[in-house]
Amino acid sequence: GTEYGPFPSFPYASGDGFMTDSNDHRSYFFNTEFNYHYLTSNLRSYGLKWETQFVGTSKLSFDVSVYEEVLTNEFNFGTHIDRMTFYGFRYGYALYRSPQLILNLEGGFRGLQRRTSHGGVEAAIDLQLFPKKPIIIETEIAAAYISNGPLYTIESSAGIALGRFEILGGMRILKNRDADLLDGFRVGLRVWY
Repeated sequence: GTEYGPFPSFPYASGDGFMTDSNDHRSYFFNTEFNYHYLTSNLRSYGLKWETQFVGTSKLSFDVSVYEEVLTNEFNFGTHIDRMTFYGFRYGYALYRSPQLILNLEGGFRGLQRRTSHGGVEAAIDLQLFPKKPIIIETEIAAAYISNGPLYTIESSAGIALGRFEILGGMRILKNRDADLLDGFRVGLRVWY
């Protein structure tokens, strides 16, 4: 039996499934995502995510998101931008893979930089679906322990693959133990290579 492996170049290089069971594959793939997360008219985020999936069930990922909030002083005279940055590194293990699905269990580190730096451990589950060319669906649920409290992240997106490029849209929700911290729509461009 031949092991499932990514197509040689990018998702949906041929056929409808992302993974192939022929000998014509390499043992890994990479993708890089640039995204914009809209929360309110004066609060937004810009993000970068890089990941690689190895056919031997391993995954590595790195992400960084910079949130910017435009603030005015109490007299509505002058504005300044308040910034907060989240970043993370994770290792994943594929619990299940098939031509149309990859399910990863992931663990790593989540950091937060505002006026000071905080960080802690993070665990996540990531589901990538490749149901029918050119559709790609991804959902990720993560929990981290930062600054003496939990931080939960839920991301879900649907994308359309155009060759090596995927245009995607979806939701991102960050929640601490008290209330919704940051949630809103996101759009992005993912490059597969």
